[in-house]
Amino acid sequence: MKVVCSCMLGLVLQLSAAVSSKADLELLRQKAKAGSGRAQLELGNAYFSGVEGVVTKDPVLAVTWYKKAAERGNPSAFFNLGLIYDLGYGVKQDYRMALFYYEKAVELKVEMAMLNAGVIYRMNGDVDKARSYFKRVAEAGEVRGMRLYGELLLEDKRYTEAFRYLRNAALKGDGDAMASLADCYYYGRGTVKSLEQAILCLEKAVKLKSVKAYVRLAFFYASGKGVERRVDYAIELYHKAGLSGNDTAMVEYGRLLIEHSLNKTDYRRAFNSFVSAATLGNVNGMYNAGVCLSMGKGTPMNRKQAFLYFEGAAKAGHTKAQYNTGLCFEEGQGIKASPTMAFYWYKKAAESGDAEAMVSLAECYYFGKGAYKSIEKAKVYLLKAKEKGSEDAVNLLAELYDVE
Repeated sequence: MKVVCSCMLGLVLQLSAAVSSKADLELLRQKAKAGSGRAQLELGNAYFSGVEGVVTKDPVLAVTWYKKAAERGNPSAFFNLGLIYDLGYGVKQDYRMALFYYEKAVELKVEMAMLNAGVIYRMNGDVDKARSYFKRVAEAGEVRGMRLYGELLLEDKRYTEAFRYLRNAALKGDGDAMASLADCYYYGRGTVKSLEQAILCLEKAVKLKSVKAYVRLAFFYASGKGVERRVDYAIELYHKAGLSGNDTAMVEYGRLLIEHSLNKTDYRRAFNSFVSAATLGNVNGMYNAGVCLSMGKGTPMNRKQAFLYFEGAAKAGHTKAQYNTGLCFEEGQGIKASPTMAFYWYKKAAESGDAEAMVSLAECYYFGKGAYKSIEKAKVYLLKAKEKGSEDAVNLLAELYDVE
């Protein structure tokens, strides 16, 4: 499962350390030991970020000195401790502790702590608390607060207000707000529907290095919707988003490389991108990595590894992966053959609407493979597959039941 940290807001208060030499470090250490909260904070900063040739990064010591500064009521120390627990830097990642320290910083009027705390509340399902914090920061004119509050207003379907906050944040240079503003124009939420304006906003957001904008704009260039089709540019945009950790972009990047290239190097890049997405828990990444391994595309053929990817995606609910997992069990590809398990996965995929799985499930029922024999159920699934346009179902119905 992909972990989303509130620290993605990129907020750190007073992180620069007032240390440029070993003499500075020693003087700072003496002041910190003497009880200066300010010196304790700066010493924590020095260990957090490190200073070349003077002090090596040491997250454990950073936490130690931040806690001492916090005991003396230093607002920035509370915030930085929240950030450290949020990141899991030098300590075990713990959102409960992160929230505890952020709330302490909020009490001491650290505005940015509201943003990070709000993200954790939202992640934990407390949307009301998140909305309250985002609104307070947005009304104070903080750009990221405007964007986050505007995005929540979109979810609340308060489109006119959402558009206003997002536009204000976008005008102040927030790329993600500009990308969300593009959504408003695309769907006509809080403003007149305009594909042209949506694309214009995305173009601006890309210049502001918004990962969300990379993904959205790539879709338009890949499909040629509203712009001249440029698959090469779409691939470039998806690649940039993927490098920033967007797992959906990783999958789309790989998919376009395979669909539009005969270059073995591109196939290898595609496979690696699918694996990266799969590592982040993306089920489409798992499925596509499995396909590549089963075909030897971009990587040596490895049916055992392919099966593991298919099974992982199947368990996560990916319909085609469920069908392929059933196929692996039926044919003994990468796993010991098991008619019972083949039937199980075909049934899962068929119930999700996969026509190929319906045909395979019908064959299981008709011949009694992995399940009790039922001519009637076999016919039912073949008729369902026929409705979905399956030629195999049409042929089997004609062959087994004299039904055209």
